[in-house]
Amino acid sequence: MPNLTMPNEIFADPTKLAEAGEKLYHEKFKHQYEPDHKGEFLAIDVIRGVATLAKEPEEALGQAQAANPNGLFHLLR
Repeated sequence: MPNLTMPNEIFADPTKLAEAGEKLYHEKFKHQYEPDHKGEFLAIDVIRGVATLAKEPEEALGQAQAANPNGLFHLLR
């Protein structure tokens, strides 16, 4: 698992970015979003550990990027 304090390593390797996003999802967000938001999209900022929920993927990612233009995001449905 990548060290989230080293964003350059995550940015350089899409697999590490996806792993970091999946880990955050399972540890922090799954229990919160999955029961009531099936079919919706979650953009996870893997650097800050923040998630943005929306009905469309473009909306989730757009809102997440507006909140942190320099973020690195993992998008889930």
